[in-house]
Amino acid sequence: MATDEPPTKKKKTVDSVSPSLLIDEKKRLLVENKFLVKMPEDFYQFWTFLHELNSEDPNNILTPFDLSLGGPYDVLLGKSSGNDDDYLLHHRFYYDMPEFQTVLLKTVHLKIQCS
Repeated sequence: MATDEPPTKKKKTVDSVSPSLLIDEKKRLLVENKFLVKMPEDFYQFWTFLHELNSEDPNNILTPFDLSLGGPYDVLLGKSSGNDDDYLLHHRFYYDMPEFQTVLLKTVHLKIQCS
């Protein structure tokens, strides 16, 4: 049976498009070269998810949770350092194991109370 209804277009979602295709290849290579590691696919899936929620400032989505993007996400956000050596220490902390990469930071709110 033929119908007169036009076929509906399938909306592209994160599931239907590989997140790594949504990330500029140049930026992906920059992340890999600066941090000396190939980031897993879920790193780019999380970026795509945040970018779909707020394309102008994906980092702003995490503000209500007192979190911000850090490390390799700074490269995707366009925040860059002039010195290549800074990237290996970027958002690293004293007790961080070398196998780990910081990607989320807790926002610290300092409250000074005088009595």
